[in-house]
Amino acid sequence: MRNTYLLLAVSIVIAAAATLYPYKQVSVADGTIFLTVIGVTYGLISAFSINNADKCLDQLRDSFAHEASSLRAIFLMSRKLKDNSIKKKIKHLLEDYCKDTINLDIKEYENGVSAHEKFNDLANAVFETKSKMDSDNRLLTSMTQELVKASSLRDEQIVLARDRLPATQWALELFLSIVLISGLSMTNFQDSMSHIFVFMLNLSVLVILVVIYKLDSVTDFEEEVSNEPYRSLLRLIQHTGM
Repeated sequence: MRNTYLLLAVSIVIAAAATLYPYKQVSVADGTIFLTVIGVTYGLISAFSINNADKCLDQLRDSFAHEASSLRAIFLMSRKLKDNSIKKKIKHLLEDYCKDTINLDIKEYENGVSAHEKFNDLANAVFETKSKMDSDNRLLTSMTQELVKASSLRDEQIVLARDRLPATQWALELFLSIVLISGLSMTNFQDSMSHIFVFMLNLSVLVILVVIYKLDSVTDFEEEVSNEPYRSLLRLIQHTGM
């Protein structure tokens, strides 16, 4: 959050400085059409960028929730196992994985070695374990199916965590914002209230850039994508006896 407040503070300073630019060389008549076209173009492209970034976050949230649901199903099925050693092993592996995932940085999700290792340990335990009881083996088969779903979802999360707006789109966003702020700051509005109007418009342009940046560069799991599904599962595991 500190980073967000800093970016907003910088935006306010830049907007104020641009508004107070002393050389108003463009008349209102000349600047109106130009500013309208640039403003509409900037608004449309920004809306597209925000929609894409927010859609990616929504997919990440859904993917994490579905993975946690599969893991919850595995845990609940493991409680029905008659072999206590297998039951205990799966419970501890699930608990370790949830603990690692809660503290995972999405930006480095692909390189989250510890979490990946914990998931592999869980997968190996479920895939390779065989019981002397048929009822346990049937449960392990069902757990394997849920684990395959979870594995597929993890692959999806890695792709989504790496998804970013292309550099060309960022270049266009920055170019249009600079042109729009420059045009507003150089237009010679006669009304004294125009300074407030220009300041608010300049600030709006910059805040939109901050919003796009924050959505596109996910840096903190808890701030951007809730890890509550894993916390909920961890609480269930820790408060459930053998």
